[in-house]
Amino acid sequence: MISKSYVLRPTKDRDELLGALGGACSEINQLLGSLFEHARFEDRGSVHYYFWADYSEGDGWIRLVEDFEIPAQYVEVSMPDSGMLERVGSVLSGRLSILDVTALQDEARQADNEDPGALMRLGIGSHRSPFDSRTQEVVESGLGDPKREIRAGAAMATFLLKWPQFTATLETTLAREADETLRSQLEAAIQICRQSTTG
Repeated sequence: MISKSYVLRPTKDRDELLGALGGACSEINQLLGSLFEHARFEDRGSVHYYFWADYSEGDGWIRLVEDFEIPAQYVEVSMPDSGMLERVGSVLSGRLSILDVTALQDEARQADNEDPGALMRLGIGSHRSPFDSRTQEVVESGLGDPKREIRAGAAMATFLLKWPQFTATLETTLAREADETLRSQLEAAIQICRQSTTG
């Protein structure tokens, strides 16, 4: 299975968003011969999940995630092969307001950025993507931010991206970080980036 996440432009109209995603699933069904239908909703407090499952013989799934802590709204897609994933992504892009990586990078690198979630959204939107030097620059800049919350957002982004190119900067950041909780997050990010071969 191959997966990808699509970060959405924020909206407060959940019904409209669910309707657009339902319409996208109908279009995907016609395109792929699949049978995606809404399967379930899960309320995990600060995170809500809406699942669409393929009830044909396919193994694919689509999930809308609303994370109220980051905050972020994004769609996760898992498909059996890259061709199907690309076609599903094309349908979603036509139906939903998706933020591309450039927009996520710009949002995260704002000089007066007070939103640590911007770095996490960049990590989500670039998750499972090939290494990108501009994303690396933006995230590593966040690791050096004087505000703890921004550093924490950057650490989570490195954890999501898993690029080995982050390892040296993470080690430098860990050496000067005093916050114990953040140190634990940095150590976890270092471990996963060292083990990764995705960069």
